[in-house]
Amino acid sequence: MFDINFYMKVHDLKYRVMGGEEFPREFLIEKLEEFRSPEPVLYNIETTNACNMRCEMCPRTTMMTRPIETMNKEFFTKVIDQVRPWTDSEWKKWEDFVTDKFSVQPDDIAENHFFLYVIPKVIVLHGYGDPLLDKYIPDYVELMTKKGLPSYFSCNPANINMERTIET
Repeated sequence: MFDINFYMKVHDLKYRVMGGEEFPREFLIEKLEEFRSPEPVLYNIETTNACNMRCEMCPRTTMMTRPIETMNKEFFTKVIDQVRPWTDSEWKKWEDFVTDKFSVQPDDIAENHFFLYVIPKVIVLHGYGDPLLDKYIPDYVELMTKKGLPSYFSCNPANINMERTIET
């Protein structure tokens, strides 16, 4: 879930800068602050950085120096309680923006569809770790679903526990 309102506000300025137009640094900082949402916006929550794999291409294996930890359940709940899903009107405005600026329809099979229609609406529940190693991940998905916050995560199939499934 990213801040679709910020993305829409900054779009024209971004393309002006990319096109070579120059602005004073102070102006750009002021505009970005003006566009920034005062409400919390989440992209992802890494509930754990634990992983039972040691993949050679993974930065977790080759570069991570943080201690292996799992997020406290109370902290996760406190974070989620501060977030709200996009309203239908916000989402419709976003879809119209995406259609207009990128020519990608909500039901298109396109390279950018996942980035433009899935990721803006969900909170990703993985980072360097495998969320299925967090014993509370079914509770987190259930909590988020009840609040209308769709979730998404990537995991290692070897960690799927068929005794406790996520039904939401």
